[in-house]
Amino acid sequence: MPPDSYFDTASERQPLFWACAVRVQLGRWEPLVAKHALQTLAPNLRPPPDPPIVMAEHEYWDGERERHLLLIAARNLLLSLGLLDNPPVVDSNMRSELIEARDLNEHWLENMGIFNVHPRPREPKYRSGKEFAERNPRSGPYCWWAWSLNQGPLVTPNVPAATVHNLCDQVIDAVISDDSAIAGYVPRTYPSPWHPRANSSDPWWPNAGFFR
Repeated sequence: MPPDSYFDTASERQPLFWACAVRVQLGRWEPLVAKHALQTLAPNLRPPPDPPIVMAEHEYWDGERERHLLLIAARNLLLSLGLLDNPPVVDSNMRSELIEARDLNEHWLENMGIFNVHPRPREPKYRSGKEFAERNPRSGPYCWWAWSLNQGPLVTPNVPAATVHNLCDQVIDAVISDDSAIAGYVPRTYPSPWHPRANSSDPWWPNAGFFR
């Protein structure tokens, strides 16, 4: 469906708005992933973090909430890219999995009983669930704390947060280059809860100092 003529003169506002919303949600969600990773790794660290990194009970629900809102914002960002004259190229698997994960989190009532039980008791009924399950036979759409040493925090099993950051940066840079007056609406970049990485091959390691 083509966009309404309203967007003929407001075509860049929505992509910028949703790119900023995604950036904010990444900034709220990633520290919770890093904290969970540190707590999980602590028994194997020498020396262990001092004081110990311990998640409060409410932070588990915080992580689930912030990731769910991240998926909603990411879906709207993908939808809004069609308003740009030269939208960034988005990998087809990334696009599909962000949309599927958003759908499955919205329709949790029909899908949690399938994806949160191992082995899965039955096949998903609808397209989003079927395609996600085919791509991820051993992973579900509801884990908010997924993290890989090689890829960092994972928004979905096959979509690292770094690639979502990159998409947001491309959209924000493109819009501001066309209209610098709108730059004031862009929120600050959140501090990273990960150790600095000199290059792309360096591991993603949670920074205990972030939480002190």
